[in-house]
Amino acid sequence: MFERILIANRGECAVRIIGTLNKIGIEAIAVHSEADTNSLHTILADRSVCIGPPAARESYLNIENIISAARDTGAQAIHPGWGFLSEKAEFAQACHDAGIAFIGPTPEAMNHVKGKPDMYGLMKGFAPILPYVSVDAADIRKVKRAIKRAGISYPSLVKLSHGGGGFGIEVVSEESQLEKLIRNTMKRGELAFAETGVFIQQYAPDFRHIEVQILADDYGKVSVLGFRDCSLQRNFQKVVEETAFDLDSGVREQMAYAAVSLAGKIGYSGA
Repeated sequence: MFERILIANRGECAVRIIGTLNKIGIEAIAVHSEADTNSLHTILADRSVCIGPPAARESYLNIENIISAARDTGAQAIHPGWGFLSEKAEFAQACHDAGIAFIGPTPEAMNHVKGKPDMYGLMKGFAPILPYVSVDAADIRKVKRAIKRAGISYPSLVKLSHGGGGFGIEVVSEESQLEKLIRNTMKRGELAFAETGVFIQQYAPDFRHIEVQILADDYGKVSVLGFRDCSLQRNFQKVVEETAFDLDSGVREQMAYAAVSLAGKIGYSGA
């Protein structure tokens, strides 16, 4: 059991983790930028450490500063939360190299799915995937040709290859909007995640957003905990998550098989 855990995040994410650590008697260390000195998560934590200026890339995305904060406070583990560095294999590796536990998958597993296109590529063997194509925004004519070759029609979506929470998604209603929305998405990715990779995917307006919850150990066992419906959204961000109790049994089995198979293929561990 860890005695002290550093949370490499802020806002609601950090507050939730701190609440859980308090319940189980583990000391919570918060980190914050200069702009977040008096934020709620710093007040609720047992200790807080400033890790840099207001810009996320100089604070919450600064691996060296976060590792240094963990060392200085004697934290035995780092919880990355969601977003920011949570999907960065290099951060998990930096924790490992520093002798600090990373609460999440191994760097090796994360390297298999560095971005959404990598994940989709792996999933093709287990589940149907909407058409998508990774793009280089430097030549918009090549982008348009790639979209046609992939069989993508409008409306389509421009997405950041990295990040989550519905952030960095734009609906492209017609081809004339494409270049502007790609560049807008790249700018947002640079500011939020220090990543500019984007891809285009077919948009399916009439859909349900169902997630499979899994738990995997370090010995290859993967269990499905349940299914949740996250279809109620605003700007592609989930507003309500509830048990998906009305799923067709066949669909449920296919989704469970896909999730367990993918987790096993990449050697995933954790929740």
